[in-house]
Amino acid sequence: MEVLNYLKQIYSGKKAIENHISLFSIVGIFVISFLKYTASFGGMLVYDDFFIAVPSTNKVLGVCLFICIMSLFYLIGYSFKFINQVFFSKETLLPDFTLAPFYMFVRYIPIIFYWSMQYFLICLLGWYILLFVKQISMGYIFAAIMLCIIPFYYMIVVAFSKRIKYESKYFSHLNILKLLNLTFGKVVLLILQIGIMTTIPSIILNKVLALDFPEKYLQLATTIKLGTFCLSSYIGLILFYVFTMGVVNLIKSKTADMV
Repeated sequence: MEVLNYLKQIYSGKKAIENHISLFSIVGIFVISFLKYTASFGGMLVYDDFFIAVPSTNKVLGVCLFICIMSLFYLIGYSFKFINQVFFSKETLLPDFTLAPFYMFVRYIPIIFYWSMQYFLICLLGWYILLFVKQISMGYIFAAIMLCIIPFYYMIVVAFSKRIKYESKYFSHLNILKLLNLTFGKVVLLILQIGIMTTIPSIILNKVLALDFPEKYLQLATTIKLGTFCLSSYIGLILFYVFTMGVVNLIKSKTADMV
């Protein structure tokens, strides 16, 4: 499968190991700060039978929220920087860790906001129309269609990532239709390959989270399950990068005029 080659490339190149350790660390910071913040609300099913220390004061809670938001912004910006690097680099794919991802995040706000609002308005209009149709099957069909076109909205963002210049072609619905026409089958195949690749890690990680530990090993259980959450998030991000590499190659081969 081509996705295996993409995965190999992500773990190849100069400073690859160092960059992956840094990436895992930032993902871990985000996950732990997120869990700490949301644990303060109590009774969340996501925690099941393991516990995490709840912030003791509102000040600590605010710090957890701040760290959570900033690490999320950094990871989003870093992912955009990764896309840009995939277009140009033939060696190291994971970018070095600097403050640049914060700048990248800000640069992408207009295009992300525009397409998010477009998607939201189409969904809103569709559901409004469905209120008069009153057929449940049509609702499922509409939901499936809207879900299926998400990757093609993402392809617009990926195409924008090569030069990061605001041009009309990156804000055109006609280009969404063009992408659908030229790459639909390839995108479906790419998603299926990612799904197959995800199967084994998902089974293993779910088994670990489902383990029952004796009460005397509660601290060990907390550490293992928290680490599993962090590892799951890291693997999910890597698989997203693999998908992104596939999208970049599709754009290069099928819609070169869009970049």
